[in-house]
Amino acid sequence: MKERIRNIRRGAVRIAVWPLGMLAVTWLAIETASAADGEQNDARAFVTYGCHQCHGYMGQGGLLSGPRIVPSELSFEAFAEVVRRPYGVMPAYAPDVLDQRTLRDIYHDLQSITPTKQ
Repeated sequence: MKERIRNIRRGAVRIAVWPLGMLAVTWLAIETASAADGEQNDARAFVTYGCHQCHGYMGQGGLLSGPRIVPSELSFEAFAEVVRRPYGVMPAYAPDVLDQRTLRDIYHDLQSITPTKQ
């Protein structure tokens, strides 16, 4: 009889703990997907705003296009200043066109790129 009660308790504990485990797994999957989406959005913004057209998809620049921007030692503030008030043929991106958060996302994405040899 005691063995049966012990088995019932173990079963009850398993039934109570199982949904918590499933909840944890689901939460982890959502967090992982959100992080990946965030990284893709940063890279997508670089393309959406046309940065890749002159600077290349990896910020490598080109002979007849924009300068190499990866790697860059510019602080975010200096980077933002160049984007807002560029020199040469680069168009200016006002805050109502490219908001500060998206600009910061692009900056962080560029900082995360491993430079290519050139």
